[in-house]
Amino acid sequence: MVNNYRQNDWNAYLFHTKDYGKTWTNLVSNAHLTGHALSVIQDNEVPSILYLGTETGLQLSTDYGKTWQAWKGLPTMPVQDLAIQEREQDLILGTFGRSAWVLDDLRPLRAMVKGAAANRTLTAFDAPLAIHAETRVSDGIRFQGWADFKGENRGGGARFVLYLQRDEASKAPLKVDLYDADGGLIRHMERKLDKEDVGLYRFTWDLAEKGSQRPRWGKRNEDREKSDPRGASVAPGPYLAVFSLDGALDSAHVEVVDDPRIQMPAAEWDAQIAFQRSLYGINQDMADLVSKLYEANQSLGSLEGILKDRKDTDSAQVQPFLDEIKNLKKAIEDHRLRLFGKEDVKGYYEQPETWASLNGQFGGYLWSLRGKPSPNLMNIHATWEKRTQEEMALLSAFLDTDYREFSERIASTALPLLPSWNP
Repeated sequence: MVNNYRQNDWNAYLFHTKDYGKTWTNLVSNAHLTGHALSVIQDNEVPSILYLGTETGLQLSTDYGKTWQAWKGLPTMPVQDLAIQEREQDLILGTFGRSAWVLDDLRPLRAMVKGAAANRTLTAFDAPLAIHAETRVSDGIRFQGWADFKGENRGGGARFVLYLQRDEASKAPLKVDLYDADGGLIRHMERKLDKEDVGLYRFTWDLAEKGSQRPRWGKRNEDREKSDPRGASVAPGPYLAVFSLDGALDSAHVEVVDDPRIQMPAAEWDAQIAFQRSLYGINQDMADLVSKLYEANQSLGSLEGILKDRKDTDSAQVQPFLDEIKNLKKAIEDHRLRLFGKEDVKGYYEQPETWASLNGQFGGYLWSLRGKPSPNLMNIHATWEKRTQEEMALLSAFLDTDYREFSERIASTALPLLPSWNP
């Protein structure tokens, strides 16, 4: 690899010899690269793969220099040096002005060059080691408003790489089923694919099993509910992911390990998972009640709009129902305010008296849970559970009495919902 940019020659030169230097061939003479060459490295497992660092980025050849293509997803930058970390099987880029970059897991690329994905709609590759990494606040930076530079950590979870060869017009989702070492299905997920999602595609599993829905005020998202909600973090061990797309199936393995700096005992993992699972039932019950309350509010609003249109012609029959709807909607709003507080609030505004505020505090403790729950966690859990049970009792009472009685009376009453027509 040579360059001649100091003589105002901006062409790339990468020479190769097969006869111990008697003759040389420029492997990039017909590649039409932008910028001179700065570094090169040959893959240590698949010799036909070459990585070339240039003044404007990274170039890749999978046929020993016959053809080249730019590596997408990188900024325009001089790649001064290249190295392959053989244990992690990552490619490291040393750049001028943009620090070091890590291209994770070269194994899928190597497998594809060997023909693993040929003529297949879906190809899944085993994920690298997935670590339950513990992250903590680093020394020095305490407030983001200081605007100090803080590097971005690699995302957590199990990072699967897939190769997709699909019709861009296809609407079929990517379906994923995750299994534990005993063959038990622990979670199902679906991902909507865009037309750009062809070729290499990354799917990340957050290392959690199926859990329960969380209470939220709003219309239920049918696409989101096709995937199981996040539950407890899974214990270290082997797991299997089965991917399906347009009738094609493939599977990949991943080994989940604990943070090597912690190595939590198995008994601690069992206690953590058991506690997290104990919350599924009450969370789901609360989510269902909040969803029913929201649907009741929407139904009352729709009926109110229809009756208001008939008010001028059937006021005596319609007005009593409008008054009842108004009272019911006010009662629902009182429930919503007690649960979630005021909406669209500007500026710094706390609502510590709401159930959502307490739920957020409890969630913060849960997020940092490692091992057997601490006494502090159990104290706030007791407070949260008591408040949640109280709110559920109030919601159930309203839905089973006031709202049920009104809806049954509406169903049995001949209301003038449509204007009469006389031929």
